[in-house]
Amino acid sequence: MSQLVDRLKEKRIRVTPQRARICKAFDDCDGFLHPRDIHEIVVSSGIKASISSVYRILSEFEAAGLLKSREFADGRTNYCLASRGTAGFLIDKQTREVIEIRDKVLERRLQKVAAAAGLELVDYDLSLFGELKSKRNSRRV
Repeated sequence: MSQLVDRLKEKRIRVTPQRARICKAFDDCDGFLHPRDIHEIVVSSGIKASISSVYRILSEFEAAGLLKSREFADGRTNYCLASRGTAGFLIDKQTREVIEIRDKVLERRLQKVAAAAGLELVDYDLSLFGELKSKRNSRRV
């Protein structure tokens, strides 16, 4: 069974077929999912759900601390597991592909910048925009 489903049960959130399938989508995902993609995953698995139901469930999961939402500069909001921690994002301006950046050196530098300002870095939202110069080998940098 999914860890996310177990967390739903811990929080006394009823596990419906729609919620269970959304949990599986995040279990199978290595990054962020857009609500419309999640809706397609749920419907293509034979489970009935409206797009508004998907948005409502995502909001419920986020309020319960299970998911995090990230709004990108183009206005799209994507979701990921709250347990993923922090990351930056490189966004291809032409295709709108989002590439997650996990870089310990960058994170240490951001922590130093925050410390110099008298703050402890607990989360950050860093979006960088670029244009494709050549074919990439990986979606994660």
